[in-house]
Amino acid sequence: MMCPIFEWAIHYLLHTFNNTNHHIHHKEVLDNKFDNFKQLDKLEILPPLIITISYIFEYWYIVIFLTRYYITHSLIHYSNIDIQYFKDLKKHHMIHHKLKKYNYAVSGVFPDYIFNTIYK
Repeated sequence: MMCPIFEWAIHYLLHTFNNTNHHIHHKEVLDNKFDNFKQLDKLEILPPLIITISYIFEYWYIVIFLTRYYITHSLIHYSNIDIQYFKDLKKHHMIHHKLKKYNYAVSGVFPDYIFNTIYK
């Protein structure tokens, strides 16, 4: 339950501090007209690196949190899973790519309701 809240906070901070790599990610998605991109070189590199380091040092919460985020975010962008839950997450996340001040949560939408960043 806490993972989506931490994820929301980190994502919000990426936008607050205008993280360049994150803005590149948004641009790539928008340039692709919201289609799933298939280029494996577009996968995020930082989360697996942090997951690996956290695993080595046995920071299990970080391993769980980032693995959940990484898998969900990758599925949203790289797959067409025919499960309503993932379809809803994908729709939620794609709104964020278009309207950057809304829908910061990725693996669960409830933090956007809590912090009033849900797109209505």
